[in-house]
Amino acid sequence: MTVPINLASGTLAGVPVAGLYAGILPILVYALPGSSRQMIVTADAALATLVALSLAPLAGGDPARLVLLASATALLAGGVCLLGHLPRLGFAADLLSKPVMVGFNPGLAVVILLSQLPKLLGLPSPHGGSLEVPMALWQARGWAPLLDLGVGLGGIALILGFRRFAPRVGALLTLAGVVAYGMIEGIALGVLFSMLNILHSLAFPDDAVLGEHATGDYADLALSPPPRSVAGLLIYRFGAALIFVNSGRFRDRIEQRIEEAPGEVRGVIVDASQMLRIDLAAAEPLVEIGQDLANRGIRFALCCANPQVEAALKKLGLNATRLPLTIHANIAGARVMLLGDRASTN
Repeated sequence: MTVPINLASGTLAGVPVAGLYAGILPILVYALPGSSRQMIVTADAALATLVALSLAPLAGGDPARLVLLASATALLAGGVCLLGHLPRLGFAADLLSKPVMVGFNPGLAVVILLSQLPKLLGLPSPHGGSLEVPMALWQARGWAPLLDLGVGLGGIALILGFRRFAPRVGALLTLAGVVAYGMIEGIALGVLFSMLNILHSLAFPDDAVLGEHATGDYADLALSPPPRSVAGLLIYRFGAALIFVNSGRFRDRIEQRIEEAPGEVRGVIVDASQMLRIDLAAAEPLVEIGQDLANRGIRFALCCANPQVEAALKKLGLNATRLPLTIHANIAGARVMLLGDRASTN
């Protein structure tokens, strides 16, 4: 399968013979420094399409010039990857989340389909974006074999109809971007959406009020069957790192949870098991919470924090004088410190 696949990829890029070379030489080169026995080293339809869309207009219809441009681009891309390896920039690939790729792959399929339709019908390929292909087909409707086109498109639609497509917004956004604006712009749109989604999850993380099971474990009161709330105590879990984008929400949610408590709250315990870090911008709201609770006679404790969070609190100067907060290894220890004896449960 290597030969037809690489020839097809080369054809997509406009350099069919180079596609055949891409199935042989990279394997030999990777065998020297490579360490993975499962790595697939071959031509790629996505990159081939990207090369065609990016470089074909620069080649001006000259196949030899296109080969030179494609070769220079390959060497340049390889050099960028080697340079990116030095500062360990591979994490940038994490920005291409699954919703982005789910949208990119169907969008790429549509771009490839549109790029091949003129060849299927014997029409000249239009210059410009993928959306110009349907216009060119419409202009040639007087003689183009529309019946053959209908049969082909009907078969493709039937195949796609049997597949179950997940209607996720980031998938649809990337797909539309790839088809409407191009591959690079579509990917950028998907990455932007993913980054906005990440920011939203950081700014509005999940949180919970915990109660105690008969076994002594603590869990979300929203679970079914729910654990029992601890009388006089609010045990609050914040589901993200405490940073500048969510410190205000952290403060507001604690206040809201205190108001919603069924009885008087004499102590607040923050379960920091999911709070991976605390930054400088979050220090001031944390101080405001502690001082406000102290003024109201409510004791304040933090538990289950990792060493990085504890070190950050000390580094930020959040000592007992500035922040009336005690730190404990677990909820049970914080509970005994705040309420003295083990509190009763409701």
